[in-house]
Amino acid sequence: MTAHLRCLSPAPWPSIVALALSTLLVGCEGASDGDKTGADTGGATDSGGDGGDGDPFSLPAAACGADHAVLPPTGMGALLASERDPSLSLTAGAINALLASQGLAGVFTATYDVETYRVRYQTQDRGQLIEASGFVVVPKGAGAVPTLLWTHPTVGFADQCAPTAVGLEGAAFPMLFASAGFAVAAPDYLGMNGWGAASTQLHPYIVAEPTALASLDNLRALQAVLAGPAAALGTSADPARLIHWGASEGGFAALWTDRYQAAYAPEFTTVATVAVVPPTDLQGLASYGVAGLSPTAAGLAGVLIGMDDWYAADDLLSVLQPGPAASLPVELRESCNDFPTIDAITAIDQLFTPALITAASSGDWSALPDWGCRLAESSLLETIVPRGHDAPVFIVTAEADDLVVAAPTREDVPRLCDAGYDVQYHECAGASHTAGAANSLPVQWAWIQDRLAGRPLSGACVVGAPVECPPLTD
Repeated sequence: MTAHLRCLSPAPWPSIVALALSTLLVGCEGASDGDKTGADTGGATDSGGDGGDGDPFSLPAAACGADHAVLPPTGMGALLASERDPSLSLTAGAINALLASQGLAGVFTATYDVETYRVRYQTQDRGQLIEASGFVVVPKGAGAVPTLLWTHPTVGFADQCAPTAVGLEGAAFPMLFASAGFAVAAPDYLGMNGWGAASTQLHPYIVAEPTALASLDNLRALQAVLAGPAAALGTSADPARLIHWGASEGGFAALWTDRYQAAYAPEFTTVATVAVVPPTDLQGLASYGVAGLSPTAAGLAGVLIGMDDWYAADDLLSVLQPGPAASLPVELRESCNDFPTIDAITAIDQLFTPALITAASSGDWSALPDWGCRLAESSLLETIVPRGHDAPVFIVTAEADDLVVAAPTREDVPRLCDAGYDVQYHECAGASHTAGAANSLPVQWAWIQDRLAGRPLSGACVVGAPVECPPLTD
């Protein structure tokens, strides 16, 4: 099972962009002094104290043994600190030259110089105020531009793995999107504070509520940066043109920020959501995870550990064997890519308990009702959280994906449409998890442009045959 947890993110996709930009960044180090601001750097946009239309705020909190209420959004996203990163603030010309040198000129065209900020902001978790971190990346002199919430693929489970901690690879996509005319908020996620105070928890991996709330609050931090440290740049983020976009774990996050937005961040209006190789049905995906050694099995172990920590369940021994239950949480906290416990496993029953294997393979969770509940609660068709808008959703899967197997997501599409979603579905023929995400990037980009232009959606709620997704480069 070597490296299966290391394969949880579509690494070559961000690496393509990182390679294209890395030469320039060496020359840009120290180009100007970083600007740091503290807690009084222009407060967050007023998010209001209700859920819209004057009604008192009310949003269902997680169930399944959790005991808390979701706090009203007033004050959430308040900017606690910001830091401009000169090494990640580039000119459009330099970005275009380097993209062209890597054969990526046809994928994006940089129009604007960009300014990149690391931010720490107020958010909440299980009814308590906490800090979170992320990027805000802004085009210079762009006027009013669409707002983009970029949610990243899996890069690890702890602070040292966060995008704001790793620099270029974490910022590459937000920088590109900003250079094309978006004001970008790019959260690190809870349990992954890339700078500032250390996290006190493990990253709640593929858990809907903490993922959605902390990510949406990064949007408010974006508005606060534009009102404060970046006020002189001549750019504003239009809250009425919000795009949610993410891949892999970030695709999951995009679907859930889309789901929570109307209730939790009603000052924004969602125009469209792009979810690339996302898990939508965790119980369905678990059936593939217990079928044999695979990246899906490793990913399922990560989900179970993150859920056990976030729900304070202390129930890992009902689903993981004693060895992995003891060692894997420690390894996830200590490393971004070195998990010797996973490497040593040679059979699926060395990782998972018979009870989990039986429940997941049969679909009968009656022997593990709490785990069935937790997995269902982070599955779109099972949640009790109302969506509250009808913006279109683009879901991309990969036919040969052995991490987020396409079948459960594909099967969810008509059911999501029956539940009121307007889904356009795109499956990359013969593609792996990574290739499906990367090679469909031009299609994703074009789809977003069509939605922003108000063009009608075609082929909604149709699950067609997989189509060829040509590689970005030869």
